[in-house]
Amino acid sequence: MIPTPTEHELTDRWRHDSLTEPSSDPSRPSLAAFADAGHPFSVPMTGDVQNMLVGFDSKRMALATGPWLEPSANPFDLRSRKGVQLKVVLPDIQGGSASFRDGFSTHSGSSYDHLSAEVGVSVGYPFLSGSVSGKYDKTVMENENSVQASRNATCRVGRIVLDGPLPFSPEAVMLLCARDGPARFRQRYGDYYVCGYELGGDAGACLSASSASKSKTETLELTVTVKVLFVKVSVTHKTSSSSSSAESKLSFSGYNTLTKQTESVAVVSKRAYDEKQALINQAAVRYLATVANLPQEVRKRMRQLKLCDGQALPLNACADICQSGLVVQLLLAPYARLNQYVSLVSQPSLDMLIGDFPGDSEGDPRLAAAARLLLSA
Repeated sequence: MIPTPTEHELTDRWRHDSLTEPSSDPSRPSLAAFADAGHPFSVPMTGDVQNMLVGFDSKRMALATGPWLEPSANPFDLRSRKGVQLKVVLPDIQGGSASFRDGFSTHSGSSYDHLSAEVGVSVGYPFLSGSVSGKYDKTVMENENSVQASRNATCRVGRIVLDGPLPFSPEAVMLLCARDGPARFRQRYGDYYVCGYELGGDAGACLSASSASKSKTETLELTVTVKVLFVKVSVTHKTSSSSSSAESKLSFSGYNTLTKQTESVAVVSKRAYDEKQALINQAAVRYLATVANLPQEVRKRMRQLKLCDGQALPLNACADICQSGLVVQLLLAPYARLNQYVSLVSQPSLDMLIGDFPGDSEGDPRLAAAARLLLSA
């Protein structure tokens, strides 16, 4: 007979799966589902700087090595770097949009209610564990306290995107036009690339507590029977002891993408709480103020960068933009949706036209050279 798992075991199993595997919950965003369908999607900003046009292989999202490719693995023609321009898009001249979300729960299995603005999209993907929202979500998901209260804020003010499509390099064109071109192209360059930055900020704070008490009573009963002459005499002796214990837990977690900081303070027992009460109070007040003032702080940093709608920026401006803290998400676009990609893969492969090894009995080297010159033009 297979034993039925207890509620505690089910909760532990849910928490382990939630922290180590991408979610299959249809109510939560799934990066794998977006990638499988070939749709554009975004991921939280990780690290200090992430340049435009960097390659991304969605099949490697769940691997420890991560999906990001080396900058040298770039299929675009960057010989004229001045031709690569970025464009600022600020659709709301009033300063963007902001939203606030409050959560309150009395069960540790309701941690999803308190996740960051990314709604736990980073959970299960090692390459996102270093993001500010990823660290915060992990802390919240690991929280076993029964009572939780949170407040999260998100602010979006615009985007910085590529100003027009870029042509592929001759090497990428040749690779894509070869036999099994799409598969070989993906192996070298991935299937997505960074096409833009989402500007704004996210911040949140979560306070949780739980208390438990235990009591234990032990009774020892000893019966001794002796026979005196022809009479049996029994003597019973009872002793009892009791003990009780109480434990309380209090934890606080906060994050701010603008400063790229997270903070977590946890205490157990009354004595520890007395020692760290000031730290918890200060952290809670500080992050709640950050949540309340997030839109104003985002707009202040936008003014410092002097960005305006329609403004053109050079490609080398990426570092300053990322270091400002305003890049909250990286926008990823699939190569397969580029017009040049679609046009090249719809043609007969170059191998079919000139043979796998130009210059042999099946291929004319002059035809091969002419074809390469045409494709790289």
